[in-house]
Amino acid sequence: EMCIRDRVSTQSTGCLLLIVERQMRASTIIFAFLISSIALVTAEVYFAETFDKNWESRWVKAYPKKAENADGEWGWSAGKFYNDAEKDKGLQTTQDAKFYTISAEFPKEFSNRGKDLIIQYTVKFEQNIDCGGGYLKIYPASLDQENMNSESEYNIMFGPDICGSSTRRVHVIFSHNGKNHLIKKEIRPETDEFTHIYRLVVKPDNTYEVYIDGDKKESGSLEEDWDILPPKQIKDPNAHKPSDWVDEKEIADP
Repeated sequence: EMCIRDRVSTQSTGCLLLIVERQMRASTIIFAFLISSIALVTAEVYFAETFDKNWESRWVKAYPKKAENADGEWGWSAGKFYNDAEKDKGLQTTQDAKFYTISAEFPKEFSNRGKDLIIQYTVKFEQNIDCGGGYLKIYPASLDQENMNSESEYNIMFGPDICGSSTRRVHVIFSHNGKNHLIKKEIRPETDEFTHIYRLVVKPDNTYEVYIDGDKKESGSLEEDWDILPPKQIKDPNAHKPSDWVDEKEIADP
């Protein structure tokens, strides 16, 4: 079981926020969102969602696995344990081994140029998750919400992905020129049954930070930790050894 409440800030214009399109063996995920950007001491909120009783009017469900009868149904719950039964309600996955896909549109176009971009949310896996992803994605405004699927183009993907003992990592993926780039470093997610806060910060100087529960787990340069840019040096495909090239390290002085 997983509960998610979050704060997010994003760079792009006319984006959509999407969550969870990974098969879940554990049954419950709960989400709440806030999207903003920070410049010096000011901050602007681009998207906020606490999942009140009117949440369904703002969110669009998609069923990309309908033909295989593999799509799960969303619920609205605070989970098995909580602080406030009403205020802690969020979006919930309700069935094991199903796929869940849903999105909500940003109220207006925005850009985080010159500002810190912050994506943050909390996750609670109450069912001791075996295999599932609780990540979110930021999409361009061109997204067809009702027909979106795992192949839909996105700008940013962030969050935990857990499947058995082999796959346990926090995804940080950026899309550039139609290609998705996964962070080269491995960031381990939390796997217990308690609530954890995941935060991604992307700065104007092309550096980033990843926090879990307020503790910095990774940081660095976008250029160094993603293979987004072409390498600074490449082999010349037309370069060849001269016919009289000698490979021996030492040769007799004639």
